[in-house]
Amino acid sequence: MADCMAFPKTADEFIQQYKFTDTKQEYTNGAELISVFRVKQMLEHYFATDNNVGGKWIPVTERLPQVREVSWDDLLYLESDLVLGFGGDGIAVVKRTREVGTDRWLWIDIDGDAWPVTHWMPLPEPPKGE
Repeated sequence: MADCMAFPKTADEFIQQYKFTDTKQEYTNGAELISVFRVKQMLEHYFATDNNVGGKWIPVTERLPQVREVSWDDLLYLESDLVLGFGGDGIAVVKRTREVGTDRWLWIDIDGDAWPVTHWMPLPEPPKGE
């Protein structure tokens, strides 16, 4: 029987549904992980359908994702929604963020690592009517 995957409506729902903790510390020191297989399935699904918001990469020199103010750990940040980012290290789900009061903007992946993003695109809408 093939492994069926439910495609969540948002990237946060995808993370919640498919993450697992490396409790045996076989790969990390206990971090939360998502199998490459699941990420590949998700990307193939969205890019193989008409749900990919046009499927066009937007150069960061042309336009950046909109940001909103968020509070975390008593600090204010400006950050975007999660988007697909492309850069020297490949493709990742990232957000653009900066701490209020600083001039430093970063593209951060879901693990909190900085990415050298040159192009981005909004995450696709989920399939309708399934």
